[in-house]
Amino acid sequence: MNQNKLQSNLAFNSHIHKVGRISTAIILTLFISIPLGITLYSGVEVNYGLILSSTLPLAIMMGVAGAVEKMSMTPIMGPGAVYVSSSTGNVSNMKFPAAINAMNIAGFEQGSEKGEAVALIAVCASALVTTFIVFLGIIFLAPLVEPLLANPYVTPAFNNMFPALLGAMATPFIVKSPKLAVTPIIASCIAAYVMGAKFAMYKGFLLPVFILLSVGAAYVFYRQDEKKSIQNEKKQRKAS
Repeated sequence: MNQNKLQSNLAFNSHIHKVGRISTAIILTLFISIPLGITLYSGVEVNYGLILSSTLPLAIMMGVAGAVEKMSMTPIMGPGAVYVSSSTGNVSNMKFPAAINAMNIAGFEQGSEKGEAVALIAVCASALVTTFIVFLGIIFLAPLVEPLLANPYVTPAFNNMFPALLGAMATPFIVKSPKLAVTPIIASCIAAYVMGAKFAMYKGFLLPVFILLSVGAAYVFYRQDEKKSIQNEKKQRKAS
Protein backbone atom coordinates (compact mmCIF):
# COMPACT_ATOMS: atom_id res chain seq x y z
CA MET A 1 0.00 0.00 0.00
CA ASN A 2 2.74 2.43 1.00
CA GLN A 3 4.81 1.40 -2.03
CA ASN A 4 1.92 2.11 -4.41
CA LYS A 5 1.28 5.45 -2.72
CA LEU A 6 4.95 6.38 -3.04
CA GLN A 7 5.00 5.48 -6.73
CA SER A 8 1.82 7.48 -7.29
CA ASN A 9 3.34 10.54 -5.58
CA LEU A 10 6.54 10.22 -7.61
CA ALA A 11 4.54 9.94 -10.84
CA PHE A 12 2.45 13.00 -9.87
CA ASN A 13 5.53 15.11 -9.06
CA SER A 14 7.24 13.97 -12.25
CA HIS A 15 4.18 15.01 -14.27
CA ILE A 16 4.03 18.37 -12.45
CA HIS A 17 7.67 19.10 -13.26
CA LYS A 18 7.24 18.02 -16.89
CA VAL A 19 4.19 20.22 -17.44
CA GLY A 20 5.79 23.07 -15.46
CA ARG A 21 8.98 23.07 -17.51
CA ILE A 22 7.12 22.92 -20.81
CA SER A 23 4.69 25.68 -19.84
CA THR A 24 7.51 27.85 -18.49
CA ALA A 25 9.45 27.46 -21.75
CA ILE A 26 6.35 28.40 -23.76
CA ILE A 27 5.65 31.45 -21.58
CA LEU A 28 9.25 32.66 -21.77
CA THR A 29 9.18 32.24 -25.55
CA LEU A 30 5.98 34.31 -25.76
CA PHE A 31 7.44 36.98 -23.48
CA ILE A 32 10.44 37.38 -25.79
CA SER A 33 8.70 36.84 -29.13
CA ILE A 34 6.07 39.58 -28.69
CA PRO A 35 8.46 42.56 -28.31
CA LEU A 36 10.92 40.97 -30.74
CA GLY A 37 8.20 40.48 -33.34
CA ILE A 38 6.94 44.06 -32.96
CA THR A 39 10.50 45.37 -33.28
CA LEU A 40 11.22 43.36 -36.44
CA TYR A 41 7.86 44.23 -37.98
CA SER A 42 8.18 47.96 -37.34
CA GLY A 43 11.84 48.07 -38.38
CA VAL A 44 12.95 49.96 -35.26
CA GLU A 45 16.70 50.09 -34.67
CA VAL A 46 17.60 48.55 -31.32
CA ASN A 47 20.44 49.81 -29.14
CA TYR A 48 21.48 46.52 -27.54
CA GLY A 49 24.16 48.20 -25.42
CA LEU A 50 21.59 50.50 -23.85
CA ILE A 51 19.20 47.60 -23.30
CA LEU A 52 21.93 45.54 -21.63
CA SER A 53 23.08 48.36 -19.35
CA SER A 54 19.48 49.06 -18.34
CA THR A 55 18.33 45.50 -17.76
CA LEU A 56 21.48 43.96 -16.27
CA PRO A 57 21.15 45.56 -12.79
CA LEU A 58 17.51 44.56 -12.51
CA ALA A 59 18.22 41.07 -13.88
CA ILE A 60 20.98 40.49 -11.32
CA MET A 61 18.86 41.73 -8.43
CA MET A 62 15.69 39.90 -9.44
CA GLY A 63 17.63 36.79 -10.44
CA VAL A 64 19.11 36.35 -6.97
CA ALA A 65 15.83 37.26 -5.26
CA GLY A 66 13.88 34.93 -7.56
CA ALA A 67 16.19 31.97 -6.97
CA VAL A 68 16.02 32.40 -3.19
CA GLU A 69 12.25 32.86 -3.39
CA LYS A 70 11.70 29.64 -5.32
CA MET A 71 13.99 27.57 -3.09
CA SER A 72 12.26 28.82 0.06
CA MET A 73 8.67 28.51 -1.20
CA THR A 74 8.83 25.12 -2.94
CA PRO A 75 8.98 23.04 0.29
CA ILE A 76 6.00 24.99 1.64
CA MET A 77 3.46 25.06 -1.20
CA GLY A 78 4.88 22.49 -3.61
CA PRO A 79 6.38 22.66 -7.10
CA GLY A 80 3.04 22.96 -8.94
CA ALA A 81 2.03 26.13 -7.14
CA VAL A 82 5.52 27.56 -7.62
CA TYR A 83 5.40 26.96 -11.40
CA VAL A 84 2.00 28.65 -11.72
CA SER A 85 2.85 31.57 -9.43
CA SER A 86 6.18 32.19 -11.19
CA SER A 87 4.46 32.26 -14.58
CA THR A 88 1.66 34.62 -13.48
CA GLY A 89 3.71 36.90 -11.19
CA ASN A 90 3.01 38.76 -7.94
CA VAL A 91 4.22 35.76 -5.95
CA SER A 92 5.06 37.24 -2.55
CA ASN A 93 2.14 39.68 -2.37
CA MET A 94 -0.70 37.49 -3.64
CA LYS A 95 0.06 33.92 -4.74
CA PHE A 96 2.04 32.79 -1.71
CA PRO A 97 -0.40 34.28 0.86
CA ALA A 98 -3.31 32.72 -1.07
CA ALA A 99 -1.66 29.29 -0.91
CA ILE A 100 -0.85 29.59 2.81
CA ASN A 101 -4.37 30.80 3.63
CA ALA A 102 -5.97 28.00 1.62
CA MET A 103 -3.92 25.33 3.39
CA ASN A 104 -4.79 26.80 6.79
CA ILE A 105 -8.52 26.92 5.97
CA ALA A 106 -8.45 23.34 4.63
CA GLY A 107 -6.53 22.18 7.70
CA PHE A 108 -3.61 20.62 5.80
CA GLU A 109 0.03 20.94 6.80
CA GLN A 110 2.38 23.01 4.67
CA GLY A 111 4.50 20.79 2.44
CA SER A 112 2.17 17.79 2.72
CA GLU A 113 0.71 16.09 -0.34
CA LYS A 114 -2.82 17.36 0.28
CA GLY A 115 -1.46 20.77 1.21
CA GLU A 116 0.42 21.02 -2.10
CA ALA A 117 -2.74 20.09 -4.03
CA VAL A 118 -4.78 22.75 -2.20
CA ALA A 119 -2.00 25.32 -2.70
CA LEU A 120 -1.96 24.59 -6.45
CA ILE A 121 -5.72 25.12 -6.71
CA ALA A 122 -5.52 28.33 -4.65
CA VAL A 123 -2.73 29.80 -6.77
CA CYS A 124 -4.58 28.98 -10.01
CA ALA A 125 -7.75 30.60 -8.66
CA SER A 126 -5.80 33.65 -7.55
CA ALA A 127 -4.21 33.96 -11.01
CA LEU A 128 -7.59 33.77 -12.75
CA VAL A 129 -9.18 36.35 -10.44
CA THR A 130 -6.21 38.72 -10.83
CA THR A 131 -6.26 38.43 -14.63
CA PHE A 132 -10.01 39.06 -14.72
CA ILE A 133 -9.71 42.17 -12.52
CA VAL A 134 -6.86 43.54 -14.65
CA PHE A 135 -8.91 42.88 -17.79
CA LEU A 136 -11.84 44.85 -16.37
CA GLY A 137 -9.48 47.65 -15.37
CA ILE A 138 -8.09 47.89 -18.89
CA ILE A 139 -11.56 48.13 -20.40
CA PHE A 140 -13.28 50.47 -17.97
CA LEU A 141 -10.50 52.47 -16.31
CA ALA A 142 -8.32 53.20 -19.36
CA PRO A 143 -10.53 56.09 -20.62
CA LEU A 144 -10.40 57.65 -17.14
CA VAL A 145 -6.65 57.24 -16.62
CA GLU A 146 -5.51 58.34 -20.09
CA PRO A 147 -6.17 62.09 -19.53
CA LEU A 148 -4.26 61.88 -16.26
CA LEU A 149 -1.25 60.30 -17.94
CA ALA A 150 -1.26 62.98 -20.65
CA ASN A 151 -1.33 65.82 -18.12
CA PRO A 152 1.91 67.88 -18.50
CA TYR A 153 2.11 68.37 -14.73
CA VAL A 154 1.91 64.63 -14.04
CA THR A 155 4.06 63.34 -16.92
CA PRO A 156 7.45 64.15 -15.26
CA ALA A 157 6.51 61.91 -12.34
CA PHE A 158 6.45 58.87 -14.60
CA ASN A 159 10.12 59.44 -15.49
CA ASN A 160 10.94 58.54 -11.88
CA MET A 161 8.71 55.48 -11.62
CA PHE A 162 11.58 53.00 -11.96
CA PRO A 163 13.71 54.49 -9.14
CA ALA A 164 10.60 54.79 -6.99
CA LEU A 165 9.72 51.16 -7.69
CA LEU A 166 13.19 49.95 -6.72
CA GLY A 167 13.10 52.11 -3.60
CA ALA A 168 9.75 50.64 -2.59
CA MET A 169 11.06 47.12 -3.18
CA ALA A 170 14.22 47.76 -1.15
CA THR A 171 12.56 49.51 1.81
CA PRO A 172 11.17 46.34 3.48
CA PHE A 173 14.61 44.71 3.36
CA ILE A 174 16.28 47.84 4.75
CA VAL A 175 13.77 48.09 7.60
CA LYS A 176 14.07 44.38 8.34
CA SER A 177 17.90 44.33 8.44
CA PRO A 178 19.24 47.90 8.69
CA LYS A 179 22.68 46.71 9.76
CA LEU A 180 23.07 44.64 6.60
CA ALA A 181 21.75 47.46 4.41
CA VAL A 182 24.31 49.99 5.60
CA THR A 183 27.25 48.56 3.62
CA PRO A 184 25.73 48.58 0.08
CA ILE A 185 24.07 51.96 0.66
CA ILE A 186 27.30 53.63 1.81
CA ALA A 187 29.33 51.92 -0.93
CA SER A 188 26.92 53.00 -3.67
CA CYS A 189 26.79 56.58 -2.35
CA ILE A 190 30.59 56.80 -2.30
CA ALA A 191 30.83 55.34 -5.82
CA ALA A 192 28.19 57.76 -7.12
CA TYR A 193 29.99 60.72 -5.54
CA VAL A 194 33.42 59.70 -6.89
CA MET A 195 32.29 58.67 -10.39
CA GLY A 196 29.69 61.38 -10.90
CA ALA A 197 27.69 61.02 -14.11
CA LYS A 198 29.70 57.92 -15.11
CA PHE A 199 28.05 56.00 -12.26
CA ALA A 200 24.88 55.57 -14.35
CA MET A 201 26.92 54.14 -17.24
CA TYR A 202 28.67 51.47 -15.14
CA LYS A 203 25.93 50.67 -12.62
CA GLY A 204 25.32 47.27 -14.20
CA PHE A 205 28.95 46.28 -13.62
CA LEU A 206 29.08 47.81 -10.14
CA LEU A 207 26.05 45.93 -8.87
CA PRO A 208 27.88 42.56 -8.53
CA VAL A 209 30.60 44.38 -6.57
CA PHE A 210 28.01 45.79 -4.18
CA ILE A 211 26.46 42.33 -3.82
CA LEU A 212 29.83 40.82 -2.90
CA LEU A 213 30.42 43.62 -0.39
CA SER A 214 27.00 42.94 1.13
CA VAL A 215 27.71 39.23 1.42
CA GLY A 216 31.10 39.93 2.99
CA ALA A 217 29.61 42.40 5.47
CA ALA A 218 26.85 39.93 6.35
CA TYR A 219 29.44 37.24 7.04
CA VAL A 220 31.43 39.61 9.28
CA PHE A 221 28.31 40.58 11.22
CA TYR A 222 27.37 36.92 11.54
CA ARG A 223 30.78 36.04 12.97
CA GLN A 224 30.57 38.94 15.41
CA ASP A 225 27.14 37.87 16.62
CA GLU A 226 28.35 34.28 16.93
CA LYS A 227 31.31 35.36 19.09
CA LYS A 228 29.03 37.46 21.29
CA SER A 229 26.65 34.54 21.78
CA ILE A 230 29.53 32.23 22.72
CA GLN A 231 30.88 34.78 25.19
CA ASN A 232 27.42 35.19 26.73
CA GLU A 233 27.06 31.43 27.09
CA LYS A 234 30.45 31.24 28.84
CA LYS A 235 29.46 34.05 31.20
CA GLN A 236 26.18 32.31 32.02
CA ARG A 237 27.98 29.04 32.73
CA LYS A 238 30.46 30.78 35.03
CA ALA A 239 27.63 32.58 36.83
CA SER A 240 25.75 29.33 37.34
